[in-house]
Amino acid sequence: PEIGENDYLVHVDTDVLFISDKIFRYVKKNQSPVIAYNRFYHFTHIQGGCYFLKGSVVNKITHKRIYPIIIETSKKKNNRHISQLPDDAFMTLLITKVQEKIRYKRFQLPRDKTKSLIIDKKYSVAHFELNLKSKMEEYYKKLKKNW
Repeated sequence: PEIGENDYLVHVDTDVLFISDKIFRYVKKNQSPVIAYNRFYHFTHIQGGCYFLKGSVVNKITHKRIYPIIIETSKKKNNRHISQLPDDAFMTLLITKVQEKIRYKRFQLPRDKTKSLIIDKKYSVAHFELNLKSKMEEYYKKLKKNW
């Protein structure tokens, strides 16, 4: 069965904590086809920790032959400057192939604040990628205490 055109499929990594509901309110109000975080403004890729795909985009993607896009992603050297992770580069290329515009929103707590266990609810998620995973439980306890 297809997803409803106005529903969202949300990708969330296991090393992500939601620290506020701001991004959900933004998605509901904005209704963009693709909403993603990107760490650097000069790159145009999805940062894979958390992103939102509207049902209309998901339905287009499910009807797309993805094997050629996988090959194209792996062959393009410029995709490695987009992202070190092939899945981020793949999703970005796939969304581009179905001719959807990605709306970038800075909803992820900056890495230095995550590393320092700073709770800043103007952001929506804290991503404990790479060497920060060990701090996730401590951050969660602090967040729970301050909720």
